[in-house]
Amino acid sequence: MFFDISNRLASIIALCLVVPSVLGSAPKPIVLWHGMGDSSANPDSMGAIKQFLEEEITGVYVHSIRIGNNDDEDRRASFLDRVYRQVDEACAVLKADAGLKGGFNALGFSQGGQFLRAYVERCNDPPVHNLITFGAQHAGISEWPGCKDKSDVNCQLARSLLLSGAYQPWVQSRVVQAQYYKDSKKYNTYLEKNIFLPDLNNEKVAKNVTYAENLKTLNKFVMLQFEDDDMVIPRESSWFGYWNEEGEVIMLPDQPLYKEDWLGLKSMNENGQLVFDKLPGRHGIDSGVRHHVKKGARQAPKSQDVYLRMLVKLYRFLARRTSSNFNQVVLKRLFMSRVNRPPLSVSRLARFMQKKEGKIAVIVGTITDDNRLLVVPKLTVAALRVTRTARARIIKAGGEVLTFDQLALRSPLGKGTVLLRGQRSTRESVKHFGTPGKPHSSAKPFVRSKGRKFERARGRRKSRGYKA
Repeated sequence: MFFDISNRLASIIALCLVVPSVLGSAPKPIVLWHGMGDSSANPDSMGAIKQFLEEEITGVYVHSIRIGNNDDEDRRASFLDRVYRQVDEACAVLKADAGLKGGFNALGFSQGGQFLRAYVERCNDPPVHNLITFGAQHAGISEWPGCKDKSDVNCQLARSLLLSGAYQPWVQSRVVQAQYYKDSKKYNTYLEKNIFLPDLNNEKVAKNVTYAENLKTLNKFVMLQFEDDDMVIPRESSWFGYWNEEGEVIMLPDQPLYKEDWLGLKSMNENGQLVFDKLPGRHGIDSGVRHHVKKGARQAPKSQDVYLRMLVKLYRFLARRTSSNFNQVVLKRLFMSRVNRPPLSVSRLARFMQKKEGKIAVIVGTITDDNRLLVVPKLTVAALRVTRTARARIIKAGGEVLTFDQLALRSPLGKGTVLLRGQRSTRESVKHFGTPGKPHSSAKPFVRSKGRKFERARGRRKSRGYKA
């Protein structure tokens, strides 16, 4: 992920200077490790950060870690490679850099955060003084972070491989993100098959004492979480928090990792070495910088209706935590305006539900009555709103009317449902759209046909002279 400068870098500088090396001496060098899809010299992120640090901290030496021989190889390696191979390469490169001989401060961005922690645990030569991670995935991820550039072949390939089976050996050995993917419902499989994170976090039965000892040599371990992070799921992973089997986030102090001190984090916290803090904005995006955001579909409803917003939270959670396309479609329709959620009449509903007995008709909108339908069949429906007469007729016929929160309890994956919607083109105003005389365009003219002043021509009313 790309990281911006401005307000973000002001916080970086402040954190780097929290504990000066020796008063009056040259500042400690700084090592950067970029995130997914980025590169060490990207002028819009790491390159700009490196330049900014060098300008703001007089005499500082900044090393930005590059994997491979050029930026293209570096960017590709952020998707497709073995993480420990990259860590070993970084260990060799940093050890050979004479400018880092006395140690350095380390700044890890996104996945670069846990990679730098791996450097500390596995080699730490030269030693890290302060380790600062921005939106890292220390406890793993439960979903693919997403591709910033949809045309990025490496990202799309890595994504498709991870989705095909994150714990397959050939995926684990190739896809970087699969190596810190953690399925809390398949924890034993994760411990057995994942080749990176269980070892790094000392989660396996055989503990590596060196990992904890090396980590405890840090002066400060600063973990920064983005308040509106929608890339790292759960965002609490930046603080070692993660889901349990019930889908609840368990924070670090309540985990065996902390209680049994597998990594020395408990000891570090008691000694004041751990810092947990938050930064405003989304993942890697500075809230103080204006960005062009392409206008697209709504990401939230504009309505302030409390119940609607509660449903959005509910179905956002279901869409995130399940693989059901049904929940994603319902969530998208909850965002829509009323114009794009047209009503559906009982008569059309009955027609659509023929030969679908036993299933729940789901309408993200309003169900209206239709007195032309003489007999309403037995129906089970779930809708945002049902008119009073339509509700009475459905219930009288032995049917059932559900709310969306009741539907989520009865069918959280959308099984046994039929998702329906009304026709947008049935609105009265649609009849007036178009251009008269244009082929396939039937624009109905606005002709006054009601009211006191209708038909004002002579001969059409007594008030107009005479009535024929």
